[in-house]
Amino acid sequence: MLAVYPVMTSRRTAFDTMMWQVPALGLTAQAFLLTIALGHDSRSAARLISASLAFVIAVISIQTMAKWRHGEVIDSILIQRLEDLLGAGAILGVDPHAKLAERACLAQRSLPWWVTKSSYRLWTVGLWLFGVASLIILGLTLFDVALL
Repeated sequence: MLAVYPVMTSRRTAFDTMMWQVPALGLTAQAFLLTIALGHDSRSAARLISASLAFVIAVISIQTMAKWRHGEVIDSILIQRLEDLLGAGAILGVDPHAKLAERACLAQRSLPWWVTKSSYRLWTVGLWLFGVASLIILGLTLFDVALL
């Protein structure tokens, strides 16, 4: 079990790293595309294409984040099982996979409410908002380009 543990933790860290690279790259691409879509000198075709691509990037980013998150969660569960078998909670005085607020008791301080929220969920909502904004730009371009 001790030989498997570093392999599992490395793979879990790789999943976690990949998951957080997705929104950064997606937002960079969306910023570029939305600059074109909202540019005052952009033609309708450029707006349609760039807004469509921005929407696609939002959906792809959400799907990819979910995929990497799934791998990270599965490995976290396996690591937790290994740590339970090794008695890590008894050694450390707190379960390493306890909720953040419970682990924060080690620092003898409470966390602000917004720190305890799931960053994954917040980023997913944010990416959906970019997708919706892209759809709004598409609709405005098709039906009332004067509003842009």
